[in-house]
Amino acid sequence: MRKGDKEEIEERHIQAFWDCQQDYSQGAPEKQAPPEPDFFVQTSQGLIGIEHTRLMRQTDQRGVSPVAHSITANDIIELAEQEFNCLSDIPLFVEVSFRSDYGLIRGDKPLFLGNADIQPLSKFITDFVVNNIPPAKTRKRFESFDRVTRKNRFPEKIRSISIENADHYKVSNWQAPEAGAVARIFESDAFQIRLKEKNDKPKNYKGAYYQIWLVMVDDARHYPTSFNYDDSQIPTLASPFDRIFIFKSATDKILELNVNKSTQ
Repeated sequence: MRKGDKEEIEERHIQAFWDCQQDYSQGAPEKQAPPEPDFFVQTSQGLIGIEHTRLMRQTDQRGVSPVAHSITANDIIELAEQEFNCLSDIPLFVEVSFRSDYGLIRGDKPLFLGNADIQPLSKFITDFVVNNIPPAKTRKRFESFDRVTRKNRFPEKIRSISIENADHYKVSNWQAPEAGAVARIFESDAFQIRLKEKNDKPKNYKGAYYQIWLVMVDDARHYPTSFNYDDSQIPTLASPFDRIFIFKSATDKILELNVNKSTQ
């Protein structure tokens, strides 16, 4: 991700978070440079520093990154759709499920998508769809294992391909759905590692802040940034931050966590 893209995402997150705040109606977040918090807001109570971070699943012990896998899957699908549209004007709905061994211990080498897969897999998917377009108003799902030939019809990193030829589609819609166990938020390495990293930052702040906040953004639109909150008891955290929030950007919901500064 380019620096400009990262900063734009951070600014969008923090502005949306601030717009949802009930305690403060004045002021607007402004970006600032390290070592200060990522943003500051001047309020009638005083200066608030806001540190931003995104909750994203970490690379597992075998080197599998769910974020990189997800990005590559989308790149493959986007290229395959572009190639298909150069060959056909039929608007299809296509879903391709890719394999990933994230968090699993099996085989000598874990399966996951990398840049080297983009060209060969996008071409394979395009060719397969071109040769297997179902009749109008029907849908076909193909699993990798062909029960007739007793062989795998797909490269090992493709689990299944679904193709729908419905007359209500005006344009093509190709997707790579993501699946997997959704980690409990407060038990996840994404939460614990991010919190530990951010807890080291306030000691370097130079500004005279009325309060310093940590905003941890849960995107929840994609598997690598999606977490389970069911039956999760809100913990009390030892932290130098005055307030810590989880901002669910997909729904504009704010969850404030308990902070005990006396045990930092």
